[in-house]
Amino acid sequence: MRLLPLSLVVLIALVFVAIGLATACGDDSPSVTPGVGSPPTVAATPICTYIEGEGNICVGTRQPTHCRPSTDHIPFFDELVLPKTLPAGLSFTEACLTACPEGIPCNQPAEVKYASEDGGASFQVSTAIADATCVNATTVPYGPESACVRRIAGTEGKSIYAVDLQKRGRAHTVIAILGPDNRITEADLDAVALDIASQN
Repeated sequence: MRLLPLSLVVLIALVFVAIGLATACGDDSPSVTPGVGSPPTVAATPICTYIEGEGNICVGTRQPTHCRPSTDHIPFFDELVLPKTLPAGLSFTEACLTACPEGIPCNQPAEVKYASEDGGASFQVSTAIADATCVNATTVPYGPESACVRRIAGTEGKSIYAVDLQKRGRAHTVIAILGPDNRITEADLDAVALDIASQN
């Protein structure tokens, strides 16, 4: 199976983070019965970008993301490397299995989300089978591993901070939208990335 470059995985992760942020900001979302899981979310507008060596890649063309407050629906969950220690006050909230966008090889994209009980701090680990290459990123050592760190400036005091690691043949991206609505810090995300990097 052909592996996706990490830049494409990060693009996909950023798209789903943006979709998640837009969903979280809405007040009219349907209620969900605990233990039953969230209804599939659907991206309405495709987002396209040019990636060197890949051409135009469009993501978000009505690909459902199935999120549940458990990990039972992710068949490859045991292959993931997830943090053993979380920032204070945060815990697992849900795991999302995303259908592969049409025209892109299916490399098992998934997101595992963590948040505080009051929702004021959150981050996720996005993962897929992919090559870890640092493009438009800074290479930083995290324990025994090297990682790619990306900072993407946004508006209204918001920015995206992402740390990309390669573990067990999969790209793992620790990622969050930082800013006034999220008290998680770069140091918190660095600690999570170090936790993941230090595991076998």
